[in-house]
Parts: sequence; C-alpha cells; structure tokens
Amino acid sequence: MPSIPEHDIAILGAGFSGSLLAIHLTQRRGGADGLLLVERAAIAGPGTAYGTRDPIHLLNVPARGMSAFPDAPAHFLDWAREQPPSALGPLSDGVAPDAFLPRALYGAYLRTTLAEAGITHRRAEVSGVTRDGDAWVIATEAGPIARARTVVLATGNPPPARGGDAHLRGDPWAPGALDGIPPDAPVLLVGTGLTMVDTLLSLRLTLGHRGPIHAISRHGWLPLAHLPQPRPWPHAFTLPEPGASPRAVLRLLRAEAARAAAEGVPWQPVIDALRPATRRCGAPGRRPSGRASCAISARSGTCIGTAWRRPPRRCCGKRWPMASCASAPRGCSAMIRRRRGRSPASGCAAARRQRCRSRASCSAPGPAAAPPPARNGWKRRRSVSCAPTA
Repeated sequence: MPSIPEHDIAILGAGFSGSLLAIHLTQRRGGADGLLLVERAAIAGPGTAYGTRDPIHLLNVPARGMSAFPDAPAHFLDWAREQPPSALGPLSDGVAPDAFLPRALYGAYLRTTLAEAGITHRRAEVSGVTRDGDAWVIATEAGPIARARTVVLATGNPPPARGGDAHLRGDPWAPGALDGIPPDAPVLLVGTGLTMVDTLLSLRLTLGHRGPIHAISRHGWLPLAHLPQPRPWPHAFTLPEPGASPRAVLRLLRAEAARAAAEGVPWQPVIDALRPATRRCGAPGRRPSGRASCAISARSGTCIGTAWRRPPRRCCGKRWPMASCASAPRGCSAMIRRRRGRSPASGCAAARRQRCRSRASCSAPGPAAAPPPARNGWKRRRSVSCAPTA
C-alpha cells in the first residue's frame, strides 16, 4: 500500500455536529495538527440543517442558546451583531437574545468559527473505512486517502428517497426541489414537523404559491411554539446514572413537568433546563436497544459514542416497522406510545372502540379518535391527521 497521511482523529462529515466537534477538539488539543475533517460538499460547517439559502428559514432556538461555546454563551450573539442588516433576513426585527435568526446566518457563523480555529476540510466522498493494524484506513472510490487512529462518523441523516414520479419531490432540501410547481396547484406535504413549516414558508413567501396546501402526518401534531417570555427553571437536573435507558430519562422529564405544573410553570422551561445536561444522555456507558455506532476507537475497536434509533412499534403482539407504519392502526400505536402502563391488547381494544382510522387514510375522513388526556401539558395531541393550511 502506498504511503498515505497519518492522523490521530478523522471526522467524516463536516455539518453542524462534525464541525463543532472539530472546533472543540482543536481547542482542547491546542491546534488542528493530527485532525482530519472530510466533507463531500464544497463548504464545511452548515450541513443540511443550516445550509438553506432561503432567509425566511429561521432557527427554532432563540439566539441566546446557539453559541458554539458553552463557556461563552453570547459568542453567537456578539458575532451576529457585527453582521450587516441585510444578513438578518426579512422576518427578523434585529439581533436580540430572544430573536429567531435566519438559519443561513448561523451557517455563516459556523463557517467563520471553523476558519478562526484554523480548520480546513478535505473535500472527498468516503466510500469505506477498514481496519489495518492499529489504525483505520479511510478510502474513496479512487482508493485510500488517509489513516487515523480514531474515526468519528458524523454523516447525519440520509436524504429521503426521491422516487421516480415527476409529481413527487422526495427531498425538500435538494436544490430546486420546489421549482416548477404551478402557483395555483394543490400541494400535499407529508409530515407536520418543522420541515413542513419551512416548506410552507418557501412556497407562500418566496415562490408566491397561491393554491391550497395540505399537511398530513401519522399523528397530526403541529410544532409547539416557544413561550414569548420564557421563565427559567430554577431546579437542577439529576440525570440517571450511565447505563440507564431512554425510558428512565423520559420518566424524569415527566416528573419534572409535573413538578413545574404544580408550581404554575409551563413545561417548556423544563426542556430548556435539560440542554446543558444532554451530553450525558448519549454517554458511552448507555446501551439502549436500537443503538448505532457513531465513533470508533482504533485502540479497542469499540464504540466511543452512540446515536439513537427508534425501535419498531408493537401493537397487539404484531411488529410494525417504520417502513410500513402506514398500515398500523393510528390510535392503537399512539395509545401505546403515549400512555405507558397499558398493555398492547387493552390499548388496541380502546383504539378499536374509538374507531380509529388507518394512518394512510386522508381523502375520506372518518370518525377521529378521541385524544388522550393531556399529561400536565406535556404534549397536546391533535385529533386530525390531515390539516389544510390556508
């Protein structure tokens, strides 16, 4: 094998996670020597999350919580105040701690922070990582490009399948994905999360779409808004010990939400207070079902980080993989998922009594399932799965 560069750490993927990891490793190591950052795109930093060019796509966290450095919480705010007003976009009223600034602006912030740390990325599309002695060999289709003792996989989520139908736009983040849609044509958005909100804003405000827009999802929930004047949660979190399951963390959050409700505080400050402790939730000692490796150490060949996958749902003893969940009764799995303590059989029986519709049903609405009682305002459940947007 010809001689190839040697590195201590190689990070594959230079989106938000890979870029921030590179920045903090550089700070901790006193420089970027021995660090390799690989990204197939021409620009490192923004990734898919902050790579949008539409200025009406905003951050979903106030600016005060978006610093790249926990010990300098105003770092992003100070940087944003130095930018020209045109960079703030048409929906921004200025730079303030509670402002929701454009995601494109945050992508520029990540690029600037990478450059200030002295980090440059190597543009390549990695096709494989193989073990060779005490290191890992990183290769593209053209052959090996580097060796590293530790490899971090920060490749993000794969894009949705695009499909072969001209009327199907599978990846809303692909360049030109929304181009060519007639302005009066009806549009169906599959999913009611934040990507739906971004797509809706692009259609209405950027492209001038006038036709009806419908949004459908398996559960029918719409994103919940931030509080206009958030109150800090004064109590500190004590997370379960490493090795505890995600269910144990969820029980803690529910208990804190109940505690907040008893004190007259909404649940949102509870989630905000959890942010400083979220790194412990993915600590290497945790071994939940459905774990996926995201970092491999060459010394031991073991995982040094984890990512979470949602396990398949079960309903009446049947297994519903994510790929076929449109065939599962909607209310049945919703009850099992949201109301812990009920057996699958009793949950499904209740769902049948409420005559829940199939998740795939949208064109002919039938009687909707009655929503389960809200648990201290933790999550409000919508009783419809097809929500038209004017």
